[in-house]
Amino acid sequence: MNGISKITLSAVIGGTAESLGGGKFANGAVTGAYVMMLNHLGDHGGGGDDKLKQYVNKYFGKRLPTNVSIEWNTWSNDYGQTTSDDIANPNSDLVVYIPESYMEGDPDGLQYDCITHEIQHIRDYASGRAANWYDSYGKEMTEAIMDFLAFRQNQWYSDSYRNSNYNYNKNIKTAWNSLPIGWQNYYKHQ
Repeated sequence: MNGISKITLSAVIGGTAESLGGGKFANGAVTGAYVMMLNHLGDHGGGGDDKLKQYVNKYFGKRLPTNVSIEWNTWSNDYGQTTSDDIANPNSDLVVYIPESYMEGDPDGLQYDCITHEIQHIRDYASGRAANWYDSYGKEMTEAIMDFLAFRQNQWYSDSYRNSNYNYNKNIKTAWNSLPIGWQNYYKHQ
């Protein structure tokens, strides 16, 4: 796992832990600490693992639900490979490995929901999609697109991996209403 993906993972986990603890960590990918660390690593050639560990430990907690792991993967198909300096290119992706199911109301299930939501945001930032959307649509539309995709991801995992009382349809509909028209038409029948 390279430096950026380690920070990304720590941002997700730290933000999830804070939100579950009653904090107001809205989006692990866009906090000041996260941006500061990425900028620092970019300015200083990525730093070593020890330097990275210091920053991660300073700003983020490290917690994952039982039997869940998150890894940076590269793929030989459309997802591409890492660059020569092992920085993930826009075609690399974060992958969440989860157990087959959680019991209803399991605290790990709640934390997993938070992580899968944030992971989608991380994918959007790390791939460069968020920057492209921002250039094309502006800040508010970009946030709507990202929320829509993240809530859809949550709904898919909830439907596929456990029976949950939480229904993401309301969140999906709210975000969908804010999407650019072309996006609404594309996702209308999906």
